[in-house]
Amino acid sequence: LRFSSNADMARRYRVHTLLACVILQCVLYGINLKLLPMWGDEAFTVETVSETPARIVQIVREDIHPPLYFLLAHWWNRIPIGSDPLVRLRALSALFAILTTVFIDRRWLHNAPQNLRNWFLLFWIFSPCLLLYGRMARSYSMQVFFTAVVIWYLLSWVENANGWNLAAFVAALTVLLYTHYLPGIAGWVG
Repeated sequence: LRFSSNADMARRYRVHTLLACVILQCVLYGINLKLLPMWGDEAFTVETVSETPARIVQIVREDIHPPLYFLLAHWWNRIPIGSDPLVRLRALSALFAILTTVFIDRRWLHNAPQNLRNWFLLFWIFSPCLLLYGRMARSYSMQVFFTAVVIWYLLSWVENANGWNLAAFVAALTVLLYTHYLPGIAGWVG
């Protein structure tokens, strides 16, 4: 009979808590993705990502959007998960919201007291803003994900100015700038 250390028990609790949060988020963000009607910006997304990649770049350039989200959504929409492109695109947004939860938990909350971590995850997952915008066929949750990554590597670089942290920061910032200009500029100014 082997007894687990307190550290092992705490680690398992953290993993199980994150798993429960991800499952809950999958249910909350994945059920009935057609609940709300398509709104204007989502219609723009659905129409744009149905075009060829070259045409997508031309369309978003004329509409002042960077192309990365639209190109990713174009290829994502080719995955045969349901027949409705709006539902597929909303699922992509939900996926980025869930990835953000995992990233924040594994990076930002890794050494946080368990009580703080639990409360943060609870408020994060049930955030009305994230529940709404994390299910829209737009780049919002992708922006949040890459903003969290940019800030994480910026702070890591400030604490430990090595080449890896700088390269990770620059790469994440580049991806964020190609996702949306405003959070990318904010990350650069930071």
